[in-house]
Amino acid sequence: MKVLVIGSGGREHAICLKFSQSPKVKKVFCICGNAGISEIAECIDIKINDFGKMANFAEKNCIDFTFVGPEIPLAEGIVDFFKERGLKIIGPSKKAARLESSKIYAKEFMEKYAIPTAKYRAFSDGQKALDCLSKFPDNEKIVVKADGLAAGKGVYVCDNKQEAFLAIEALMGAKVLGAAGAEIIIEEFIDGQELSYLVFTDG
Repeated sequence: MKVLVIGSGGREHAICLKFSQSPKVKKVFCICGNAGISEIAECIDIKINDFGKMANFAEKNCIDFTFVGPEIPLAEGIVDFFKERGLKIIGPSKKAARLESSKIYAKEFMEKYAIPTAKYRAFSDGQKALDCLSKFPDNEKIVVKADGLAAGKGVYVCDNKQEAFLAIEALMGAKVLGAAGAEIIIEEFIDGQELSYLVFTDG
């Protein structure tokens, strides 16, 4: 098989490595890749949001399937686009990717299906968020989250109300994360271990 991997980080490096070690895989391509990936796969210089060029490349090179790593192309609908072109691709649809691309949507989803989650309030108005924050005790730990994708920079674990105030000002006032922080969550702090599962399903 010929496989195309989308992405340029350490995660995609590991994915390319495992594909390259499979006896079933003849060739691994990667868009855009990095220096490490270039040692095990052929890196292709196509912009991560140019779905048309990616699909054309997959068709021209008879790619058996494409594997998507990064959240942004998933959130923008690359899986739906490829499927409409009749191309095999592994990743969630744009609708399913909202669980990752919108923290508010994820919280609402968890509430709807009784999945345990921290108590929260969602805000699109900065002043209302600050008014809510004023009701918290001064030294209570608080979590402030940008709703949108922020490359791992959208969560502020605040030791007290003053730090949470600064986080809200940064997100909704200074707009340090742009549109990703247009809506936010103020969430209770839960102490303990965190465990992540990566799950693959056939739908």
